[in-house]
Amino acid sequence: MYRSVLALDSTTRNASYSLSGMGQALIGLGNLEEAISAFERSVSIDSTNIYALAGWASALMRKNDLENAERKLNQADRLAPNQWVILYNFALLHLKKGNTDLALQSLENALKTGLRDFKTLSTDSEFAPLRALPEWKILMKKYFPDQVKD
Repeated sequence: MYRSVLALDSTTRNASYSLSGMGQALIGLGNLEEAISAFERSVSIDSTNIYALAGWASALMRKNDLENAERKLNQADRLAPNQWVILYNFALLHLKKGNTDLALQSLENALKTGLRDFKTLSTDSEFAPLRALPEWKILMKKYFPDQVKD
């Protein structure tokens, strides 16, 4: 679907968001190189697209390129500080670096600023190490009291 949309418009700000969405889909399919290419094209059209920058960072993290992932997240954070999509990815970055305290703090900040996707949080394999911690359950109960069982 994204490819069809991009065939009609590949140069406007709307195309930047289509490329960003396509990049996310490609991550889901495990095609990281093509995802990175889509995010790079997205940012070349609209350098302020924080979703493309965060997605790019996500793809880089999956390739264990943590240094460049952090650069992309810092770039996005400078453009739009304290956005949940950036904080969510910072949580993943901190977790990959082995800092669970910072990961939990970033995740809570993402929840405070608008992250409301309990299903993704509950199933994202990247968060599996955090889900094993008692702090995870406390955090989920705080923000999703109707969805977390004792």
